[in-house]
Amino acid sequence: MAAGPVDCHCHLSAPCFQPDVAAVVRAARQAAVAALVTVTEQAGEFRSVLELSDRFPGFVLPCLGVHPVQEVSPEEQRSVTLKDLDAALPLIELYKDKLVAIGEVGLDFTPRFASTDEQKEGQRQVLTKQVELARKLDLPLNVHSRSAGRPTINLLKEQGASKVLLHAFDGKPSVAMEGVKAGYFFSIPPSIIRSDQKQKLVKVLPLESICLETDSPALGPEKQVRNEPKNVYIAAEYIAKIKGIPVEEVIEVTTQNALKVFPKLRNFLQENEFEKVTGLAERFVVLLFAFYMELKRRNWDQRKVTGCHSTSLSQCFPFQQVVIPPFVPQSWFSMDMSSLPALSTSHLFCPCNAVSHGTVKK
Repeated sequence: MAAGPVDCHCHLSAPCFQPDVAAVVRAARQAAVAALVTVTEQAGEFRSVLELSDRFPGFVLPCLGVHPVQEVSPEEQRSVTLKDLDAALPLIELYKDKLVAIGEVGLDFTPRFASTDEQKEGQRQVLTKQVELARKLDLPLNVHSRSAGRPTINLLKEQGASKVLLHAFDGKPSVAMEGVKAGYFFSIPPSIIRSDQKQKLVKVLPLESICLETDSPALGPEKQVRNEPKNVYIAAEYIAKIKGIPVEEVIEVTTQNALKVFPKLRNFLQENEFEKVTGLAERFVVLLFAFYMELKRRNWDQRKVTGCHSTSLSQCFPFQQVVIPPFVPQSWFSMDMSSLPALSTSHLFCPCNAVSHGTVKK
C-alpha cells in the first residue's frame, strides 16, 4: 500500500494550535502526510483530541494517556501521581474503540520534575497502571522517556509491553538497542537536524525500528519556533542523509513500521485511499452525466466532438459552453482527471472523449 509519512507523535490539542488547527491539518494533507497520531498528556485534554479526531476523521488519530509530568499552570509543572489517573482510566476504557494507542505515557526523571525517589516511584506506578490497561485493551503504547531511557525500557519489558513506540528517545544508542531487541520502535523528530544525540541514535538504529514524528509544536527544526506535522519530511530527509539511502525508502519503511506498532492505522490508511479514489470517481460520474444532459439539451452533433486531451475539466472547450446544473460545485472543474487510475487513458480524460468514443450513448 503506497502511503505518505505518518507523524507518529504530535500534540494537535496544544493551545498554540487552537486558532489555526484547520490550516495546520490542511498543510499536512497537502504535503501528503498520511496520518497524524495525536497524543494527550492529561485527562483534561481527552475531549479536545477526540473532537479533533471527529473533525478530521481517518487523518487525526487519537491516543489518550497520562504523561509523567503534569502541568499545574503554564508556569508550573509537577511529577505525576496515581490520583491523576482517577479521571483518565475510565475514559480510556470508554473510548477504547476510537484509539490507536494509549499515550503519551512514560517516565521523566529530569531533576526539576522528579528529584526524589518517591516522585520516581510514583511515575513508575502510573506507567505500570497504563501498561496494564494497554495489555487489557490490546492497544499499543506511545511512550515518553526523557532522562529515563533504561528505566523506561526495563519497566516496559518487565510488564510485558509488546507494541511500543519510544518517541524522541534521548538516551544512549546502546540503551536504545535494548529496546530494539524487545521489538520496540523509535520515532525521530525534525529536531534531528540540530541534535547530535539524535543523529548518533539514527546511525545505530536499524531502519526497520525507526518511525517518524514531529512532537508538534515542540522539537522542530528551529528552536523556539512552532513545529507542525508537515515538517515530518524534514526528519525523513535527514534520516535518509545519515543512512545514505533515498528519502522515498525512508518514508516507505517508516510507514510500514508505523503500521506494525499501530495496527489500527492500516484500516484508516486503506479507508483514506478508498475514499480518495471513490470520491473522485463519483465526481467524474456526476460531471459526465451533467455534460451528457447538456449535450442532449442542445442536440449536440456527436460527430463534431473530437479528440480533446484536456487533463482537467476547466481546460475542456465544450464545458466552457455548457450550462452547468447548480448542484455541481464549481470547484470540481479544477479536478485533475488523470489522478483517477481506472480512467487515466487518453480517451477518458474528459467527457468530450467519453462521448466521441461511444462511452456515452445519446
